[in-house]
Amino acid sequence: MTIVAVVSCCGAPGVTTLSCLLGATWPSEPVAVIEGDPSGGVLAARFHLSIRTGWASATAAARRDPDRWCLDDHLQELPGGLPVLLAPPGPTSEQGSVVDLVCSASVGTDLIIDLGRLSATDDVARQWLSCAEVIVVLSDGEGAALLALKAWWPRLTSWAPLLLAVRGPGLHGDREIEETIGARVAAWIPSDPGVAAVLTGGSGPGQRKLAKSALVAAAARLSAELTAGTTSVDRDQPSLSVVEDVA
Repeated sequence: MTIVAVVSCCGAPGVTTLSCLLGATWPSEPVAVIEGDPSGGVLAARFHLSIRTGWASATAAARRDPDRWCLDDHLQELPGGLPVLLAPPGPTSEQGSVVDLVCSASVGTDLIIDLGRLSATDDVARQWLSCAEVIVVLSDGEGAALLALKAWWPRLTSWAPLLLAVRGPGLHGDREIEETIGARVAAWIPSDPGVAAVLTGGSGPGQRKLAKSALVAAAARLSAELTAGTTSVDRDQPSLSVVEDVA
């Protein structure tokens, strides 16, 4: 089982989009995306799904009988088939009581934890980070985001190995970013409004265009590297003929 946390330190560079794309292109199964953002989830509203099955049912079941608790009972599928543990659309403290249970009871299922933007005062996010084997830190490539990332970086290294992904194109290149942060840029995540539209519940490009999207290709490369247990990303653009699970 692999547990990957996806976070940002400033702004909203697309953590949920990247988390879903990593799940959709994950080379092995089973895999599930966990909405762990302390500010609340967005996928239920985007895809018109009920929040009764998700964190609400998971925490209730854990209180009733933690020994028989099963993650699969509380997952819903996005339209493309990606299993997700949905969070309610607002701050909640319920996650904290079952974070360890989710991680320990999910043997055999790889987990991608969407933590959104980190907060220095959030204990639940720290619980998730302590369970993660790798933390993917997603940042915009502009000044304010990089300065926030520089301040967070030493703290993040205390939890798990880090992989720096930068949403681009940005104002700064690899060398400038690496000199600012003190860490190598492992992946560039291109912007793609069409794919983003699909992942916000709206209309978007067809399946063939999704398969050729640079954003989907970048996510596929990154998920392959994560499952291979490395943090180096090949910048060469591979051919990606079909991504059937992108929702």
